Amino acid sequence: MRHTRNTLAEWRRTRLEIAAIAGDIQGEVRITAIPSLLVRVVPRAIKAIAARHPNISFRVIDADPAEHVEEMRAARPDIALIFIDKRHRQYELAARLHTALGAIMRVDHPLATARQLTLSECAAYPVVMLADAWLLDAASENEFVRSGARFNARITSNSLGVMKETMKAGLGLGFFTPTGFVDEIMRGELVHVPLAEPGLAASEIGLFVHRARSSAHHISIVADELRREFKAVEEEIMAMPRRPA
Repeated sequence: MRHTRNTLAEWRRTRLEIAAIAGDIQGEVRITAIPSLLVRVVPRAIKAIAARHPNISFRVIDADPAEHVEEMRAARPDIALIFIDKRHRQYELAARLHTALGAIMRVDHPLATARQLTLSECAAYPVVMLADAWLLDAASENEFVRSGARFNARITSNSLGVMKETMKAGLGLGFFTPTGFVDEIMRGELVHVPLAEPGLAASEIGLFVHRARSSAHHISIVADELRREFKAVEEEIMAMPRRPA
């Protein structure tokens, strides 16, 4: 059975290689990503690729943080866009997105004009929180635990869309990088205030590509486009309005 599966997989790869030589690049790319990148980075990359290579298809997985380790250990994704809190043996780190974890809230929130905030200061106000695990890297999770801050979770959800709308409605603040909120911040609907705790000062999201599959034409095309989108969103974050001194 194992030999049969491997043979059929190799046959499919060979057919894709032959098609690529003829100029017809096709194949499915499985992408696992944190929700904030599914809002902006991944859709823009897919749109750009679809215009040039309509026969490339995508299977996009919004994986819960608790599932990331299992996904990577089982080598299911061709490409993974997740926080860099560990290296994964079967994957190469193709790009990094440098960003900062902060409190995101409406512009008229009492804390919105701060230059930075502690977790304890944030805990004095209602928050919207992710269900189950924090959508953070391991180091950030530890920082939240060490702070001892007790949060009043007005809304708990596993949906980034729900949390975004509740923050825009002024129902609470949330803890995220600005990656999935660039449009709202640029429009002046939300603000991102960095957190003061040293362990939360910077976060890195990685573009991981499966080593054994990275040379496949359709996967390398997607990885290259996502690398460009990483650079674009990093520049957008740098251009976001800054808090007054």
